[in-house]
Amino acid sequence: MSRRSRLAACALVLTCFAIGILFWTSRRPLRRPAEGSAPGPTVRLDTSPSVSAAGSSSPDRATSDESDPPTSRSERRVPIRDALIEGWVSDQGGGAVEGARITLTALRASDRQWEAHWRDGEWGPTDSPTRTTTTDAAGRFAFHEWIGDGEEGRFVLEATADGFARTTESYFYPVPTETTIRLRLTPAPPVLVTVLGSDGQPIEGALVEQHGLAPSAVGRGASLEETEENARFPWGRYVHDRGFTDALGEARFPRIHGEQVFIASLAGEVSLPWRGEPGEHVLLRLRDSFELSGTIELPDWSDLGYEGERRLRITLLRGSMERSLAVLRHVEEGSFGPLLLPRVADSQYWVHLEGSPIVPVRESFLTPSPGEMVHLDLKADRGRSLWIAAVNEQDEILLRSKATLSWWEEGVEHHVSRGAGPDGYIDLWSFPQDIAQDVDVRIEAPDYVTRTFLDQDVSYAPDEMFLKLKLERAGTLRGHVTFRGEPAHEFSVLAMSEHNASTQEQQDYWGRADGSFELQGVSPGTVLVLASSELSPPGDPIAVTVRPGEVTTVDLVLAEGAERKGVVVNGLDGTPIPGARVRQLSTSRTKRPRWWGTPVFTNDLGEFTIPGLKRGTSILAVDAEGFSNEVLRASDSVRKDAPALHVELFPLQSLDVTLVGWPGGDYSGFYAESTERLLPLPRASFSKDGHVHYDSVGPGRHEISIRGPLGPPEYEIIQVLFTTSPRRSEHLTIRVGSGKTLQVRGHFPTDSQPPPGSGIWISYRTKEGLEAYRWGAWDTDTGYSADCFEGSGVWVSLIAEDGRELASGGGAFHDGALTLDLDASSDLFRLRVVDAQDQPVTGVEVRIHDDSSGIPGPRAVTDARGVAEIRGLPKRTLRADLFHESKGLLVGALVDASKEEGELTLSNAGRIRLAVASPSAPLPGAEAALLDAGREAFRTRRHADSSGGLEWTDLTPGPYRVRVRAPDHWTVELEVDAGRDPTPIPVVLRRLGSLTLRVVSVEGEAVAGAPLELTDVTTGSLVRDWVRAGRIQSSGPRTDPSGTLHYEGLPEGTYRVRITGAGDVELGTVEVVGGVERVVELP
Repeated sequence: MSRRSRLAACALVLTCFAIGILFWTSRRPLRRPAEGSAPGPTVRLDTSPSVSAAGSSSPDRATSDESDPPTSRSERRVPIRDALIEGWVSDQGGGAVEGARITLTALRASDRQWEAHWRDGEWGPTDSPTRTTTTDAAGRFAFHEWIGDGEEGRFVLEATADGFARTTESYFYPVPTETTIRLRLTPAPPVLVTVLGSDGQPIEGALVEQHGLAPSAVGRGASLEETEENARFPWGRYVHDRGFTDALGEARFPRIHGEQVFIASLAGEVSLPWRGEPGEHVLLRLRDSFELSGTIELPDWSDLGYEGERRLRITLLRGSMERSLAVLRHVEEGSFGPLLLPRVADSQYWVHLEGSPIVPVRESFLTPSPGEMVHLDLKADRGRSLWIAAVNEQDEILLRSKATLSWWEEGVEHHVSRGAGPDGYIDLWSFPQDIAQDVDVRIEAPDYVTRTFLDQDVSYAPDEMFLKLKLERAGTLRGHVTFRGEPAHEFSVLAMSEHNASTQEQQDYWGRADGSFELQGVSPGTVLVLASSELSPPGDPIAVTVRPGEVTTVDLVLAEGAERKGVVVNGLDGTPIPGARVRQLSTSRTKRPRWWGTPVFTNDLGEFTIPGLKRGTSILAVDAEGFSNEVLRASDSVRKDAPALHVELFPLQSLDVTLVGWPGGDYSGFYAESTERLLPLPRASFSKDGHVHYDSVGPGRHEISIRGPLGPPEYEIIQVLFTTSPRRSEHLTIRVGSGKTLQVRGHFPTDSQPPPGSGIWISYRTKEGLEAYRWGAWDTDTGYSADCFEGSGVWVSLIAEDGRELASGGGAFHDGALTLDLDASSDLFRLRVVDAQDQPVTGVEVRIHDDSSGIPGPRAVTDARGVAEIRGLPKRTLRADLFHESKGLLVGALVDASKEEGELTLSNAGRIRLAVASPSAPLPGAEAALLDAGREAFRTRRHADSSGGLEWTDLTPGPYRVRVRAPDHWTVELEVDAGRDPTPIPVVLRRLGSLTLRVVSVEGEAVAGAPLELTDVTTGSLVRDWVRAGRIQSSGPRTDPSGTLHYEGLPEGTYRVRITGAGDVELGTVEVVGGVERVVELP
């Protein structure tokens, strides 16, 4: 393993198991039927999306309102003087309300075709035509002119009066004669808005705007009991009111049902938008501002005969929350702006150009200077579409689903979202064709699990195929979030499934007076929940059990955050790296990275200050152009005396990968890629003779996936974890066939056969001892077979499409073959994990090791009972590693698998502290890990800070073995006890040097073939043992014809030298100097 790691093992080990279930998802597209049936609440899968006459997908079908005739925006507005829209406004008792203000908004064709998912959180003025009037003494109002496009169409009526809440309703023009429009107002006090200046004083004359928001169509406020009409047309979105503050800095507005937005501005200053359901009072503070303007260039799609709609969104990313600042609807080619935007320090601004049929454009910039003018040129390309059907477990189409397709380009995640059309099909328009072989698709639907299907290949023609993705019934989380004992008002909640890294749901909550939240779309089973905010870093996750169709309650606490300084240097020479990027991960448990906060960049001295690090462990990712990436864990950052972080990056180098063992020797159908976004290895095809060359790979720990004709289905892969060392090119050999043969058979009762879509996950080691995995599809008749194995044995798990483990077991190869029988009724070992108070600990990651066979073992997660259930374990004593984000870490605990149950205690009371130095100075470049039977335990690697300090917190008290290393220094292993308040243990790492010995006779002639033996005086170790172990390099056991023997990588110090054999001769002592190549002649 290399002396530096670019990614902590935590990001790879458990994720490799979790991602396995993703490959059993239906990646193969289904052919679209010729005709469909009428839609209903759910529709059988033989319903097809509509196809235009030209045979291509029709974007209008997914967004148009079938109750409204489509109308072109190019049609001339025609006043109809004889038309009459009239109605009456009354209070709850039926009494007339005189002087009520009535606003008529006529929806344009583009409003009726408005993409359904855009309503989520969108606010701001629209360009829909409006008219206003007031009611008379009888509460009557009338409009004598139709202001809409064409001679008919949808319109919205909004009514408000002093002392009443605002109400909105929608009708269709012309209004049928039998329809009587009656708007009823509910008494309600106004919302008081106070505007303060940057000095905290009230501001008179500030403009305050009130905007309504629509309830979401997908599980965020819109219930299934809501009519389809109201779900599709959010009338509150068209509410827009304005007012000015008085001498007390106050303005009053009628209430709106549900969420709303308030924003204030005055003389070049503007507030952040306030969003939420207001109580009696809303407070806005004016800020410095800057201007944003730019140009938009759009592609030509005149051949489609489709206008489509585009919008421009500007958002502010701060902490874990993305706040909407402005939305421009109906954007076309040309210039936009200037927009006046609030300036928020240490934040990231994003500009989103999106809509059909263009590929979304995303640009970002960090906080500008006060008054600065930011200019962006946005160029959009024309994209392709994809039909998606979200179905339930009965194969019925979910009519109110939403899909988000995402991909990565140049380190930036891009995405496009669309909602389902009336028939339930989603026309996901649009994305680039050249990334269609590797995209992620996230599906949401009311009452169903929100799930991301990773690494989908959708490169087929959109008019021939569609992608079917299945969702399971979900549960709901309800609770409260507090900070320092008080309700939190703005926060984000993330819920992650323990058994499926791609199943997670996150939502931002704004303006919550009581800190309450409700999160739908949560996966049943054990779920980890954490909260964060704009200023509070992600807290430690809490494990809860969620059941489908039920509500689970959980209370969360926001973590305290603190700034911490650090430095990023070149690991080869210690020079600073300016411009390096430092980011904080919200959690290591998700397959795709989730960031918290704004990226921080190093100055010319390589220094940085990053906010929001917590008392526990924070995970930081560091990268720089031309250098390797690094992921490190920083602990106890809230301490005032926390030392500066020290990060070493190494220059990029080359990597060669060779495949072997494929019958026929033609590897041109294989390709390599990395599914880990923090370890960027670009996708590359193998040559016919099985070679791939990478020019720019950073030293550290990597994951590479091999895909190709491994066998049906096409997504079967081999995945290998490996490390690369600084200063040298690497060559990796991966066997894809003609190795040891594994045949897996299943024995299941007739009524308990593995469900369709089940898959096989195989853990094994390569010939070189590298950790490797193979994924494949289970065949009900033949089971599974493969012949890519080289190690002594394997561990196999049979996994259902929903992530459940159906059966598992391991075995050793004999004469190059292994037949493994999996039986769902095989003996089940239950490992219970409890804390120091004997209470069950939920959400503990468990890894099992079998030292006697060397076979890589299973991994599991404890449930709500604190129990991890594992099938197929050998009946002997095994080792277990336990990890929990906040409850503790335990390495190498013994469990007796010959029994049915076992119990281990997990505690977080222990700590280990090391002070690492070279003989002359502290070693900030050192790293260390805890060992289990000689192997590095997962999630235990730590990096030294600027003072050479290394620390593990949250350990179960007891003895541990630690390996400490540093570039160009001798690696040391030592036994350490984890205690409650330990004193730092000094660890001295000796620098490495080179030694060339030349043995001559008394006459000065070279002595060839002399067997030399060196003994390290410091430790008493024989150098020949180091050579056998591969720790140093030697030119051989004897001197060459010139009488010389060379050693590379010896730790500095004194060595005794002697010639072994019948006449042992002591030649004296020699000194090895760190960083120096010495040549010593011995007579």
